[in-house]
Amino acid sequence: MDLYNLPNELLGAPLALWIILTVVWAVILIVLFYVLKNKVTGKNPKATEFSCLEVRDFVSAQPGYAIISTPPEVPLSKPAGQQKPSKPKGKAIALIAMLFVIALIVTAGLNVYRTRQVHEYEIRESQRAAMQAAEIQRKLEKPAQEKAIAPEKPKDKPSETPFERTMVQEALKFSQEGAQAFRDGNFEQAEEMFRQSLTLVQKAGDLGGRARIAAYNNLASALEKQNRDDEAEVYYLRAIDDAMGAGKPDDMGIAHAKQGLVRIHARQGRLDNVEALYDDAIRIWDIHRGAGNTNSVGLMLEKARFLDAIGKTEKAAQMREQAGQFQNSIEMEASPKSNWGKDGAQVINLSVALKFKPTAQSSNGPNGAWIPGTDMLSPIRPAAIIKEPQYQGIERRYGGIELGVPAHAYYFALDRSNGPHPVIYFDSNRNGDLEDDGPPILNNGDGFFSASVSIPLSLVHERYKGADDFKLWFYMRESDWDGAASHYSQTQLHGNVEIAEKNYTAYLVETRINDGDFTNDGIYLDIDKDGKIDSRTEHIGFGQTLDLEGRSYRFMITP
Repeated sequence: MDLYNLPNELLGAPLALWIILTVVWAVILIVLFYVLKNKVTGKNPKATEFSCLEVRDFVSAQPGYAIISTPPEVPLSKPAGQQKPSKPKGKAIALIAMLFVIALIVTAGLNVYRTRQVHEYEIRESQRAAMQAAEIQRKLEKPAQEKAIAPEKPKDKPSETPFERTMVQEALKFSQEGAQAFRDGNFEQAEEMFRQSLTLVQKAGDLGGRARIAAYNNLASALEKQNRDDEAEVYYLRAIDDAMGAGKPDDMGIAHAKQGLVRIHARQGRLDNVEALYDDAIRIWDIHRGAGNTNSVGLMLEKARFLDAIGKTEKAAQMREQAGQFQNSIEMEASPKSNWGKDGAQVINLSVALKFKPTAQSSNGPNGAWIPGTDMLSPIRPAAIIKEPQYQGIERRYGGIELGVPAHAYYFALDRSNGPHPVIYFDSNRNGDLEDDGPPILNNGDGFFSASVSIPLSLVHERYKGADDFKLWFYMRESDWDGAASHYSQTQLHGNVEIAEKNYTAYLVETRINDGDFTNDGIYLDIDKDGKIDSRTEHIGFGQTLDLEGRSYRFMITP
């Protein structure tokens, strides 16, 4: 029996069977009522009634027995013509009807519940089948056939009406409010904002296509944080279906959705498809940012940890080796030789170590859109942990987080005691010793476990020479104990950028995968010099250009 679909199997009987069951329940209730009504109560169990004089005299001599004398019954004569009065049956009939109605209501409620369960199950199954069919179709297509297809003539953009533009603009406001609520840990409010954003972009038609995919992913993330994985999976699948239906199999929204599905599948133990989801997300990142970009390298290292956790150590070693080769090439190409790009844009080189310092988050700063990092957990101690403390709990889970430039693994151990929350031993100095990093970090949130973890920024970015810390928020639910925890960066970097002899306030914020990199997330600039960052208009994404006073600028962020 499939335990995942057990409610549907138990409630999936035909309607005729439910009607028969209702009648059976009603009969049982009626019989029970009459049994209780006619039960004899209040008599002395030792009292005995006799009519034979000899037996009565014998029994009366025995100790402990009482004799009840019954006078002979005297028949009463009825007056002529008088009929025997009938017993009142109205109350009994009303009670029987009430019991039957109760049984009918219970049956109707269970049938409605069954209908809802079956409907939701069919929706999930149809979406999963569509995604799997799309995956199979993509793998069957040969690269040679793709090259032989002549490029299509670009289609004209759909005409934008004022109503559609207004819907998209309003949706963006709700999306930003939802993102802020999400960062504050108010996931219910974030869900409400994201639902309103989704409703508005759905009204915008074709103009809201890209925003609609993002709205599906945002809403799924908020539901995921509330332990509503089944609902979250539906919206991740809708994001994928929307992009595939628009003829965009390589849309970034698909990569984000598949990373969400990785987390859900890992938590639910559905591991068969996790590797394929990782591979497709990496493929899309490579298409958009080039093979071996920092985002896909981060996913490759994440996949290697997953392979380790399921016992595929050889594949994990190969994946790490491949990721390491890409990391070396990224470091070699970090500093461009020319200050001008091929498109005529001026390249502005900015070093994280020389131009920026950590700063606290504020309402005037940027609000980056980000994807939480996924940290696979395993009961097996990694070989990189060479020394452990004297644990106080009853069981442990180990994991590692890839951070920085160059990327290194920071290992940790979660120790679960008899209390409501575990503690975490985090190897923040990256020496394999969990004893010399201070006392264990305690829960600092409202859920099962969440806490802020500090790591020297000079370890995360080896060229940085200050004594500042890189801070990340580590969190998990109780259901994640045998799956994966998550983290995101709490650190923003602040600096100043000179463009055409003018200084602009600048921020580096993790806007994609939380990998502690900062070189692959673009830059925020206070272009209008109002002292605030508008995350919609003052963010220049990775690889994008800034048009300012008739000139184009591209920012090259290096360690």
